[in-house]
Amino acid sequence: ELQNNGQDDLAVSANGPFKFSLNIAAGDSYAVTVRRQPAGQVCTVSNGSGVTSSSSNVTSIAVVCRSNVTIGGTISGLTGTVVLQNNGTNALATTANGPFTFTASIPSGAAYAVTIRTGPAGQTCTVSNGSGTATANVTNVAVACEAFTLRPLPALYGTGKAINYSPYRAGGPGA
Repeated sequence: ELQNNGQDDLAVSANGPFKFSLNIAAGDSYAVTVRRQPAGQVCTVSNGSGVTSSSSNVTSIAVVCRSNVTIGGTISGLTGTVVLQNNGTNALATTANGPFTFTASIPSGAAYAVTIRTGPAGQTCTVSNGSGTATANVTNVAVACEAFTLRPLPALYGTGKAINYSPYRAGGPGA
């Protein structure tokens, strides 16, 4: 659904020319916007504002609609809660292994970048196939989680070895 100057709503359901019902006097401003996006699409307006002339109708306004696509994939090895995000926003928290899909879709042809916002306690997760340009639904993002373990420090007690620390380099101040 389109609007001109915040009024004159116009429902458009097919490709081709469109015309608002209210006429604008020569020399008046116009501003065409998308009032409501169609289901499953994102529409943008080009050349949507200006001032009318006395010599002709405005015919240079273009509205381009793109189908939305979803971003998703699979999670494996998860034992806690991971929070993923797409494009730095659209957070998705899950505790389940298996398929996932972000709730917000993006326009076809738009970039996506899936990252780990918050990892699960005691685990580290990595993302594969997490960025690109989406021209169709993306289903191959892989999130692999695994437990991380802290390795014990080498036992130095009783070996005659010591760990020395100096905040200065050899030959520097305090040497």
